[in-house]
Amino acid sequence: MKFTDTKINSHWKRSQILTRLGILSILSFIFVLVMGLERHSSAGNTPYEFMVAGHVYGPMKPDGMAFIPNFSKFLKAYPLMDLDFIIFTGDFTHNGLPEEWDEMESEINDYPVRFHYVPGNHDLGNNDDFQRNTFLERTKREKVYDSFLNGEDLFIILDLASLENQMTEANGQEFAHFLKNALKKKHRHVFVFTHYIFWAKEFGIKSNTSIDPFIFWTDIFPLLKANQKEAFVFGGDTKGTFELVKKDNVTFIANGISRTNSSSVAVVVVGPHVRIIPTPILSSSFRGDSSVWRTLRTGSKSIWRTLRLWYKYFGETNN
Repeated sequence: MKFTDTKINSHWKRSQILTRLGILSILSFIFVLVMGLERHSSAGNTPYEFMVAGHVYGPMKPDGMAFIPNFSKFLKAYPLMDLDFIIFTGDFTHNGLPEEWDEMESEINDYPVRFHYVPGNHDLGNNDDFQRNTFLERTKREKVYDSFLNGEDLFIILDLASLENQMTEANGQEFAHFLKNALKKKHRHVFVFTHYIFWAKEFGIKSNTSIDPFIFWTDIFPLLKANQKEAFVFGGDTKGTFELVKKDNVTFIANGISRTNSSSVAVVVVGPHVRIIPTPILSSSFRGDSSVWRTLRTGSKSIWRTLRLWYKYFGETNN
């Protein structure tokens, strides 16, 4: 009898364990399904992702590397096919010379993703016509500033780097006119990209260059505010910084790469809502494949980073 009770108890415990495992499996499936629906259906709108990185140029010769070594390794490990494109927010070359463009293009040509370029002060040299013409030739653009639509969303590249030594009222009006016309295009979200972090002084953000923000606040920001749609402005003239702040309907993101291990790029997930995920560049000793970055971006670590960013976004900037 005692032996029989033991067998019954053992069978009952085994059944309980299997039942609990089954419940956990169902819950896990539901969780994955919900996360998948959030990422891929979004009420009929297909989300997409893009990446933003600033100040990525590598060591000067004789090393001859196009990008900071850790950033190059990061690009090779990251699942770039998940991205629609990458935007460099300035300083992706030392002096905007053709041979530097050659080095950069030789590295990125094999990547399965498009690149867009925001001019930085390094890329335009001393605002020299030669560097500017090189930029236009390599980007196949008529103007250094540009705008384009990706689905329903408007992307605007501003050439504010060229204003470093000539911040005039006429320049401000020129860019305001360009921005005003661009905003007339039908759009859902608007993303603006500059090199200089014109909001650095107001919010106490580290920036490589102290630039007069007057034109930005008098000519550019009022148009974004009056547009009344959520706007996201990225600036890349900083090293190892990732700062997100908000003023009215405009969110400002400052992020740039340094030669230390404490840098992050911005991965932006766009659907009916916009998620900005600071994605770290790991140290040069890291050896991993693309599955690691998918885990970091979609797994619990990414959720924790996102919650931390949301706290900063809503808890600090909206008080």
